[in-house]
Amino acid sequence: ACAGASSIMGITDQFVDWGLDMGQRSKSPLDRAFPFSYSVIPPSDDAIQRAELFWDELGIRRSESDFTICYFGNIGRHAGLNAIIKAARILKERAKPVRFVLCGSGEKVDEYRRIASDLANVILPGWVGPAEIHVLMCRSSAGIDPLPETEDFLNTINNKAVEYLSGGLPLLVSPDKGVLHTLVNDNNCGLSYPYSDGEALAEAVEHLLDTPDLRNRMAQNALELFNKAFSPDVVYGNMLDYL
Repeated sequence: ACAGASSIMGITDQFVDWGLDMGQRSKSPLDRAFPFSYSVIPPSDDAIQRAELFWDELGIRRSESDFTICYFGNIGRHAGLNAIIKAARILKERAKPVRFVLCGSGEKVDEYRRIASDLANVILPGWVGPAEIHVLMCRSSAGIDPLPETEDFLNTINNKAVEYLSGGLPLLVSPDKGVLHTLVNDNNCGLSYPYSDGEALAEAVEHLLDTPDLRNRMAQNALELFNKAFSPDVVYGNMLDYL
């Protein structure tokens, strides 16, 4: 299939290269990478009001004193939330005003709820919709994106990362290698930590918490990176020209 294709497309150059290797062919101008994008059209006013109430009732309010870190995604065997729960426990012991809001459904939700049952700074509200995502990103200080340390994930910039960038959120990513790590590091829009290392994650969160100027600069860089490289107009405009 790769050898006979007129073009090979992928979400990163690394995936395109994988296809070229699989097809044993050299790269042509038609072999191109186009990243994920994310809609920046806000939900309706009514939907936002319902979402505001949803988070208010869970105690996740807009506050200068609370440092909220959000997660959106499937909570299954690849979720990598053990390090987050370990970090939450460490930060609780250090009396840091940090909470993790881990949104999603999947086979591991009940297990993670049991493991974090004694942690008030870990909230697993289940699946949430676009309005709830929009409001929670507005109430968050960072977005967390733990990925397995496998070849496919090391070569990806996943939709979760692009989602956080669209909200102007600094990223906390693992592992501390691969394409996403390089993107975050080169654009100074977040921090990375070794895979499954809860202690290192706690240190990274503390660093963001204790350096608001750095956090604000990373937030601005995140939004600028989204607008430059991941906005729908840029990504889909380039794809239309290509096609």
